[in-house]
Amino acid sequence: MPCKIGSELTEEMFNPNDYFTKDNIKLIKTTDRYTHFGVAASNLALEDANYPTSGPSFDPTKLGVIVGSAFGGAETYEKETLKLAGSPTRPKVSPFAIPQLLG
Repeated sequence: MPCKIGSELTEEMFNPNDYFTKDNIKLIKTTDRYTHFGVAASNLALEDANYPTSGPSFDPTKLGVIVGSAFGGAETYEKETLKLAGSPTRPKVSPFAIPQLLG
């Protein structure tokens, strides 16, 4: 069945800071953009379900998210590959490249 909807989400349209808590804000720099979308989707799903995310009725053990990705981190892969191609004599990639690829 062909897809009938699709869109590009530009940097101006999506700010991951809106979806990460103060406790895990550093994850924005160490994860790929597809992870940011997953966190945002999880937060929006909880909001749509009117599920409490704090207080005495909040139980994080009753929550779960499963993400199936054939190749997450494609943006990181492309960026780091271009870095390698740009300086083949002394290649340097980010120490976060593998964690970002894995999500």
